[in-house]
Amino acid sequence: MFQLREHLDSYHYHKCIIIPEKDVLDVDIVGTNRIANFRRWWNDLFLLSYECDKYKGFYSSSNALRMERYRQFRKHKNCIHPLSKFRYYWDFIILYVFVTNKLITRLTSNFLYDRLPISFYLFGAFLELVVFAGLYVDIVTGYIDIESRRVVLSRKKAILNYCEKKLFLHVASAVPLHWLMFLRYGENITCGLCKCNKFICALKIIDCFSLFRVIETSTCWSRKRYSKVQESLCKFLRIGTVTFATLIQLTELSDVFTLLMFFYNGEVDEESILSFRAGLKYGWNGVGNFMFFMFDIGKMLKPLTRITQINATVERFVLDKLFSFLGFIITYVFYAWAMVECFSFLTFVISAESQRMTSKQKTMNVLESLQVSDRLSEKVSDYFKYKSSALRLTEARNGLYVVLPTILKNEINLNCYFNIILRIPLFSQWPIPVLEQLTIMLKRKEYMINDMVTVVLKETYSISLDFSLHNIQAKVSGEGLMIVHDGVLAVYSSTNKELGHLIDGDYFGALSLVTDKEVYMTYVVAVTNATILFLGKMEFRMYMKDHPQLFYGFEMDLKKRYRDRARNQDDSSIGSVRSQ
Repeated sequence: MFQLREHLDSYHYHKCIIIPEKDVLDVDIVGTNRIANFRRWWNDLFLLSYECDKYKGFYSSSNALRMERYRQFRKHKNCIHPLSKFRYYWDFIILYVFVTNKLITRLTSNFLYDRLPISFYLFGAFLELVVFAGLYVDIVTGYIDIESRRVVLSRKKAILNYCEKKLFLHVASAVPLHWLMFLRYGENITCGLCKCNKFICALKIIDCFSLFRVIETSTCWSRKRYSKVQESLCKFLRIGTVTFATLIQLTELSDVFTLLMFFYNGEVDEESILSFRAGLKYGWNGVGNFMFFMFDIGKMLKPLTRITQINATVERFVLDKLFSFLGFIITYVFYAWAMVECFSFLTFVISAESQRMTSKQKTMNVLESLQVSDRLSEKVSDYFKYKSSALRLTEARNGLYVVLPTILKNEINLNCYFNIILRIPLFSQWPIPVLEQLTIMLKRKEYMINDMVTVVLKETYSISLDFSLHNIQAKVSGEGLMIVHDGVLAVYSSTNKELGHLIDGDYFGALSLVTDKEVYMTYVVAVTNATILFLGKMEFRMYMKDHPQLFYGFEMDLKKRYRDRARNQDDSSIGSVRSQ
């Protein structure tokens, strides 16, 4: 008779409740023609991206990502998500625009470059239009509230936040230098000597703010969207890009302040580098623009080649000495930055990666000596590629982590998993100290593709009830609550019918925490590599002895919930629940 009572108590004896896994674009944009596909692609650019590396700081599961996309598309459609694909690509584009425009401006606004093709000026004007478009993109993009750790998508709040924190620097960096030169010089814009005046000097000083935008947008190189090697290469690219833009700006300022000093004194100092270059261009040999550009590049990169010869300067003019010294200081800063990144990369490669490869090789050698099947060996090899294996190895072999006090390890677990257990509806009203202790008791389990998370053992028994015979299948007893931390699990009935999927944040087996005979009535199989957070029922009950009223209330509520569901369904629709 107890097996029939289990029919009412079991967590799995109810209809499978599946939350729709369709994306909002598939639901709200109907059709399969080209226009519908284009609309989905276009709108997907501005919605929260599933591929963004930063979303884990704000959304705990893939289901939370879908819900956020629903909210944005239906309520804040006119606002760009800061973690969207468009924003990711736009940051790359605007970075290249600023760097290219800074190099073009160096040529077109300098009186030493005479009679450049008009296409240079038109191209510079086009880049400034893109920069102006970037102002609009920044205004309509939502922002991340660091204090509350949430993404704000309200257009009004986004505009106010932008005006409060970024408006001045962004507008100052978007001054249309080429457009102003077109207005001032018209068809005579290609004349080099015409630009030897205070007006151009003032524009160049204002253009210094664009260096801030280069540094700001270059953070797109630091996003953890690549492998560790590619990520390190991207960081070095960022250092190189910022260094190049800074040296261009420093050379530009050197020429500007030297020229302003000449204007102030009313004469040209023959010992200055600027006077030497002017003589080289307009005096002795009349060097062409290309050769002069190569000479200019050599001057800009000069601090990089004389990093060990800071005292071997040949400058005689006071401003040349000052900017040469600043160039060396800035170069030392960037070299130190590069050395830190090199050390970080080598530490990862030599330490963590080598440990993992050594452990993998030793394990594979043991399996080979045991003559296990190739299929099993391949599965073990795949486990070492799973990101969770690196965490396991660090916990086991990292000396610093091993000797950490228990209280610190518990705090690490709280920081990683507390929000997950807090979002489970069953525990939403529980006291925070109790939930913190439950979080500490969680154990992490890894499953590879096609691994069985729960199994139904089919052994047939016959019992007599109401003068009829019924075949009852013996099942595997549930051992505790299981929460999907990452990955996808598929749920199958005992007849191998697929009932649904479990994703990040979903849970099952809760009834086993309060019953002794709760059994698994479905198969749960890992569709991808998955990590499960397991709360054992014995540890749970031992701890809940100190909170008997909370436990009995939880038991009654849980049993009533699933008993009511079981009574309202047919026996043929037995399945596995999806957490709500």
